[in-house]
Amino acid sequence: MVMSNWIFTTLVGALFPAAQTASLAAFFFFFALAILVGVVIVYLYQVESMDKTSDQMDEVYMNHRSR
Repeated sequence: MVMSNWIFTTLVGALFPAAQTASLAAFFFFFALAILVGVVIVYLYQVESMDKTSDQMDEVYMNHRSR
């Protein structure tokens, strides 16, 4: 998790100067789209784990189907 944060932060930092000269608005729309796709994926495929034991979560993952 931490490594992916560093990788993507470095990627954004490296791409920002080039994007700023080309089209800053398109750059931000690209990342907004990436965030939107991530939200949809998490909503559809991640299961709720609050207040559940590990045994209950095993059962949830065995029976989980996407919405």
